[in-house]
Amino acid sequence: MSGKSGWHVPRPSTALLCGLVGLTCFPCVGACARKSDATAEATSSAGAVVPVAPAAAGTDNGAANASAVQRYADERAPTLTSAIVEGAVAEVRTGADRSGDLVTALVRGTHVTEVVERGASVLILFTDPGTATRTLEGWVPLPSLGAPLPTPVPRRPSSSIVAPPSPTPAAPTTPTAPPKTTPTTPPAVPPAAPPVAHALPLKVLLVAGKCSAGYQEISGKYCRLSCRSASDCSFQAGATCRASLCMAPGE
Repeated sequence: MSGKSGWHVPRPSTALLCGLVGLTCFPCVGACARKSDATAEATSSAGAVVPVAPAAAGTDNGAANASAVQRYADERAPTLTSAIVEGAVAEVRTGADRSGDLVTALVRGTHVTEVVERGASVLILFTDPGTATRTLEGWVPLPSLGAPLPTPVPRRPSSSIVAPPSPTPAAPTTPTAPPKTTPTTPPAVPPAAPPVAHALPLKVLLVAGKCSAGYQEISGKYCRLSCRSASDCSFQAGATCRASLCMAPGE
């Protein structure tokens, strides 16, 4: 500043004033505001929840119909590696919980491979009953499968087994005449029931553009069981044979 005497007194700097009062000062004009904004943005970003994309639900297991089978994000590891169909017939479908289209039906004793489980359903791999050269997959209810019986292991005979002693011959006895019996007529034996044919599904899903043996393609999506007479469809009550195809009641 300039006084009347013409002397110029310089304005003390911020650093000098801070030094006089024993404080440490830093110049802060617009930079502090920018730094504060950047710190707040970083803190907000650190507290935000970053959405994680769910993992792919299914993978290709080499099945011919893998693209038509529904997969789910909540699948879990299977209980069994290999299993066997325990029910009389297990319907295989493209969706879990008995949903989707019917792929085929597997009879009791069919060996399958479990892939994953979901709820009360299990995804299985199996050999196509109509075409043994390809593999199919689909969902079946968990109670319809069970663990296969273990293969028996043959035992090698042990050399420590001692042969039983030879029996001592009994003294000869005088033969006696057998008592007389009155012949009786044996009871009549009823004839055996004829074997029950396997109840194949009348209509199944077309797989990879092909139908299993014994089926004909219809409407470009399904395969229907073929027949020559009504007796070929008689395993299902009310089914008839029309135009060489088995038709369910009402179709």
